Amino acid sequence: MSESSENNGIPPSNGTDNVPQGTDFAYDWLKSEHSLRDEGSYFGLVDGNTEEKEEAIRQFYDAGIQALRVGIEIDRAAQNLAESEIERLRTRLAQLLVEKASWENPGDYSPHYFFRYLLGFAAYTLMLLFNFGLIYETLGQSSRYPLWLSLGVYLFGMLSLIRKIAIVYTDERETIPQNLSEESRWKIYSEEIGIPVVASIFVVAYGRTATPLHAALIFILITALFLYAGKGFWQSMLHLQQENRIWQNNRIIRRNRAAKIVELEKEIQHTKEMIAQKQQAKSNLELIIRNNTMQMTRAEAQKAAAIHYFKSEFDLARSAKRLGIFG
Repeated sequence: MSESSENNGIPPSNGTDNVPQGTDFAYDWLKSEHSLRDEGSYFGLVDGNTEEKEEAIRQFYDAGIQALRVGIEIDRAAQNLAESEIERLRTRLAQLLVEKASWENPGDYSPHYFFRYLLGFAAYTLMLLFNFGLIYETLGQSSRYPLWLSLGVYLFGMLSLIRKIAIVYTDERETIPQNLSEESRWKIYSEEIGIPVVASIFVVAYGRTATPLHAALIFILITALFLYAGKGFWQSMLHLQQENRIWQNNRIIRRNRAAKIVELEKEIQHTKEMIAQKQQAKSNLELIIRNNTMQMTRAEAQKAAAIHYFKSEFDLARSAKRLGIFG
């Protein structure tokens, strides 16, 4: 409620010139206690109608009292509205805190083995580089084009291992179908085992080795590197692609989660500020209502006092006239 309502119809208790200002010249006699008493004395001497004067006093003060009463009702309605808004904001704040806690829970991340497969891929790559170097060194002294020959043999042994199903090399994600035909099994064996063995025999037979034992060791090592390092390399590459998708998806989820948490924190802070503002407005309205109620009570008392002043002077003047004091 505006402060202008605080000054409507509130004459001071000592009857000074600060009594409510009427808009009609006929109410000038109510502006001070002295003029009020003079009006009572005058009507007592001239046998005036006190009921009209008393009604005028009531109307004069009731105008200010009614303005205060309306202001109080408006402020109370605004206070109730602020209270309901505070409750709504508190409910929203509780919802935001629950939502933030749910976004902070990391339980929906998909498990992945990206870095484990990345480490394995790097290790298999180093072993295959060593295998190529071993083939190149063994064939280098027996060919005019050792690089091309070594590369051809190496690719022949390596590319035969690109399969989704493995028999020699499997991991926890691979299962061999139970209904796999015998023909299909032999085909897998021939590609997975036969071709690397043929490539290893060619390296040992065509290349130069110091002793038969040296040749046997090279054959076993090259075959093992083809079978295990080669297959591990291809499997790690395939799994690395799958794990990378999971890892990237987790990164997107984590980034979206962080952005959502920041957004929720901003809304939470804004909601808290709104609650504080509404509470402050409610407190201000409470002070205004209390002040206007006090002024209305005081105005009621002053109205009764004004009527009493008027009647007492009226009765005093009437008695004096009856006694012939004024002739």
